[in-house]
This record gives sequence, C-alpha cells and structure tokens, in this order.
Amino acid sequence: MNERDYWNGVFAKVDPWDYANSYEQTKYLHTLELMPDSPVANAIELGCAEGIFTEMLAARVDRLLAIDISDAALERARARCSRNGNVSFAQHDISEGMIGANYDLVVCSEILYYLRDRAAIENFARQVWNSMKPGGHLLMTHANMVSDDKSATGFDFNEIGAKGIGTIFSSCAELELLRELSTELYRVQLFRRAVAAPSSEISEAKAADSPREILLRKNADFERPSIKWGGCVVTAAEARHCWVTREVPVVMYHRVAKDGPAELAPYRIAPEAFERQLAWLQRHGFHSMSLDDYFELWFIRNTRNIPGKPIVLTFDDAYADFYHNAWPLLRRYGFGATVFVPTDYVGGRADWDNAYGAPAQIMSWDQIVELNGRGIHFGSHSCCHKRLTELSKPDVLEDAINSRKILNDRLGSEVSGYCYPYAFADTDSRRMIEQAGYRFAVCGLGGNPPDRDDPFYIPRIEIFGSDSMEEFIAKLPKPQPSDQAARLEYHELRSRRDRATYLYR
Repeated sequence: MNERDYWNGVFAKVDPWDYANSYEQTKYLHTLELMPDSPVANAIELGCAEGIFTEMLAARVDRLLAIDISDAALERARARCSRNGNVSFAQHDISEGMIGANYDLVVCSEILYYLRDRAAIENFARQVWNSMKPGGHLLMTHANMVSDDKSATGFDFNEIGAKGIGTIFSSCAELELLRELSTELYRVQLFRRAVAAPSSEISEAKAADSPREILLRKNADFERPSIKWGGCVVTAAEARHCWVTREVPVVMYHRVAKDGPAELAPYRIAPEAFERQLAWLQRHGFHSMSLDDYFELWFIRNTRNIPGKPIVLTFDDAYADFYHNAWPLLRRYGFGATVFVPTDYVGGRADWDNAYGAPAQIMSWDQIVELNGRGIHFGSHSCCHKRLTELSKPDVLEDAINSRKILNDRLGSEVSGYCYPYAFADTDSRRMIEQAGYRFAVCGLGGNPPDRDDPFYIPRIEIFGSDSMEEFIAKLPKPQPSDQAARLEYHELRSRRDRATYLYR
C-alpha cells in the first residue's frame, strides 16, 4: 500500500485523532505561542489534516497554502475553512519534496517522523530552507520519542522524534533555532533562515548557543499506550527485533485493592505495587498479548520463538476493583488483559468468600460491556464459581455452556476462553469445557517448568500480594536474544533512523 492510500484509509474515519481534546488544543496554542514576532505575508502548512489548526493559523497570516497527502482529509479541511478567503489547499506528498517557494513561514507539525529515514529528513530540511525567504521562519511541532532519549518520557512509535528532527534542522548552517517551547510529551521549535550565509565562526557559535530561548510549559493530560513514562531501558523496536520469547508468561491476578479480609491478602495486590510491576514491564520492553493471540501462536501455528517480549495478564473473578483500580493503570502503561467472569455473580458480590468476611463487589454488566473492546478481553469463570470436581459431569457441561452463552449475548462477540474456578480441573472436566465450545482454558501453575501441551490446561504464574519486586521479576520466564542476523538488521536500521524499525509501511 502506498502512502497516499494509507493516509486516506486513516482519514476514512472522521477526526481519527480526536483533535478537539484538551491535549491537542493545548498543543495548538503552544505552537501559536512561538509564531514569529514579525508579520507573516506568505505561509505554508505541511500536513494540515482536517484543517483544525489551519483555521487558527489563517487568522495570523495574510496568505496560507495548506497541503496534505490525504484527499479525504483535504475535503474536510476545505469545508472547515470555506469562510477563510486567504487559505488555499493542495494535495501533496512531502516525500517528493517541497511545493512552492518564497515563504515567510513554513509550519510543520507531527509529520516529519513519517519520512523514510535520517537521510530523507536531511534532504527535506535543505528543501525547506530553500523554499523560505531570507529572514523567513520555520515553525515545527513534534512529539518527543524515547528513541531520541531513553532517559526521558516520550512516545515509542517511531525511530526519530522532536529532539532528533530538531538536531537535523539545527545542523543546517543557514537555520538558527530561535526559540523552543518544551513539554514532557512534545516540543515546538522556531527556526529562522539567515539573511546572509554565516561564516564558519558564526555557525559554530550558533550551534553551541542553540536554542537561543527555551520556554517550559505543561502539556494537557494525555494517555496513550505508546507513551513511556520516565523513559525506558528497551524500546518497542529493540524488543521486537532483538529479543524472542520461548515461554510466554501467562500471569494470574485476582484483586487489585488495598483492603479486604486478612486471610485473602495473598490474592490481593495493592494498586501501588501493581503500578510498579506495570512500570517495570513497560520500561523493559514487554508488551501485552491477548490469550486468544497466544493460543493461536502456540497451539495452532506451533510458534516457539515469538518476537519481542510478550506477556499475558489475566484476572480471575471480575472484581469491581479491576474497573476502578486495575484498568486505569493498565491503560496508562499500555497493557491489555483478560478478565474471567463468574456470570451468576455479576453486579453482586463474591459470596464464595463469605467465610472470610465481607465479600468483595463484582463488576456490573455495564462496566464489563464498557471495558470490552478497549484492550480488555473477557472469558468465562463458570456461572456458579464452584470447583468442577464437586459437580457432576453433566452439570459441568451445562454450567460451561450457559456461562458462554450469557457472555456471548452480553458482549456481542464469541468468547473463546475459560478459567477453572480455583484454578484446577480433572481430565474429565477439561474435556467437558472443550465440548462446551471453548477453544482453550487456563489453570494455575502446572509443574516446573509448566506443561504447555494441553490448550485446555494452560498454566499461569500467580502473583501474590506479598511478592516483592525481586520475586515478581524472578517469576517471569526470561526472553532470549534473537539471532545475530535480526540484531544486525536492527542496528543497521537504527543507525539510519529508518522508520522500518517501527513501521511496516
């Protein structure tokens, strides 16, 4: 698929990035804050998308040409700016170079990391400089990437970000970085083209003193799975290219809560401890894999070397604290999970724990439906939450069929997975679950190392509330380095800042 078709596909959905949210709107205002002090007669906006910022920019310049690669985006931008008589539009792919010349201002936001590699950005920087009038300005806004600086918060979806792009443009002797507005997640940079070619002494001083001014601002609150808070040790691309996992950890949790009966403390992890575990996983390059995907890779395709550092997170019993405590943290750190629901108890309490004190609340159907499809998968934990060995085989089968039907009806999709109550089932019960129409089932820990040959008895690693970070880390099977050819390919792509390290287009 070529780039134009790809971006038309992205913009097949109206407002694919929710441009009206506070994060985007604040970023627009920060970009305008760095507008040049002098009046702007002739401006161009590269990558105008649906024209929301175009409309704001048009009020600050005499003439504006707005371009984008996507015909679908341009159609909406034209409609939005139809009352702005000083704005014209054109379809153009910047990988083919600049369009037009003699600009007083070039505005470029959130697009240069989609050029092929460092060489392409360097070439484009020269073309941008050549399109500007002497004394003209370049205004750029791009996201911070951990690929530029692993020690700082940034996004993790491309090989080069605001810092790297800014360095490339700063290396042009004729461009001076006047001002930089910096936030935790992005930075805005204002360059000026020199009126006359500077001497080598001036160029060296310019580079040493750049940027001339730095403004610190706060970005609006924003959450995306690709944000690595506090930086990382291993980026997503490095994990995918340089590591393989031969034993995917399937991890088992129950409650994420501080309080509850003392005797149930092992099955309850404090939110603060859970966050530390997620932060460690994210920082070291782990990514979540659904149980359905794991089943497909391991049992159907017989894949034994899975690229990257996948982990499967599962939660038994569908406690309400999953909705209130676990889900916000999973969302912040970019992880999904599978939750197993005892359908008879939805909206009620975990009455099977009555002997230990006040039982915990179970999620409601409204909460379950809300989370379904937002990175959270659901499976059956039976209807009755009784040990299957205590039921007759016909009752096991009937209970499994009923719980699956209830979930299918409520969620509007097929449920594939089952979790044995109390994490155990005998051989006959396992076959009943298979007959009920499930594709796989999970249990507790089965042996050391655990047996992974039966899709209806997939072993899990149980995480207890008393586990220290060292114990948590020690429980996880260790990913292994990928073969030398894969690692060499990655380092070659990385040295060129080639987007192929992240993107497959």
